[in-house]
Amino acid sequence: MVLQILVGMFLFISPQQWPGGELQQEYLIRHYTIEDGLPVNSINGMAQDDDGYLYVSTYDGLVQYDGYAFKVYNSGNTKGLGTNRFLGLLKSRANDIWLYNEGGVITLKRGDAFKTFRTSEVAGPANRIVEGTDGRIWVAGKEGLAFYDTTSLSFKKLEDSLFEDEVDLIGEGLKGSVYALNKFGLVSW
Repeated sequence: MVLQILVGMFLFISPQQWPGGELQQEYLIRHYTIEDGLPVNSINGMAQDDDGYLYVSTYDGLVQYDGYAFKVYNSGNTKGLGTNRFLGLLKSRANDIWLYNEGGVITLKRGDAFKTFRTSEVAGPANRIVEGTDGRIWVAGKEGLAFYDTTSLSFKKLEDSLFEDEVDLIGEGLKGSVYALNKFGLVSW
């Protein structure tokens, strides 16, 4: 009983009240804005690559942050980008950055090169992009489900009656499988 009371008291004591303790700030919180180099003051997605760079998708391009300065990739300064209005991004296990924009177009950043895929090359305009547990990149689109084939360096649409219409959501499953939500319900592939 005494132990329960002591544990309970310990849990409700704030760090400022610990004997001889002052509140130590563990984290530095910094807000970044356009004054610091961001193209806009809001972001739509964020991921860190294996080299430590932070990538941020915005409505005015892709931003790379190295801890000191921002580098903005947009259609005006980067070959391979057809738009600046990105809704989100995914960092793959292969250290590639995959972007999708508000028109549902997929763009791949591999190293310093960008490649944009037409919606007809994927599964129509993309709704979502995920990486399976096997490293395969999957796209849920308005015209079905597709995956990126690393041999042909192109997307392959699944030719299955379950995926001939819009796929709203997609999530990774076990052993390389994916779960897709469409008019038929939740489907595992």
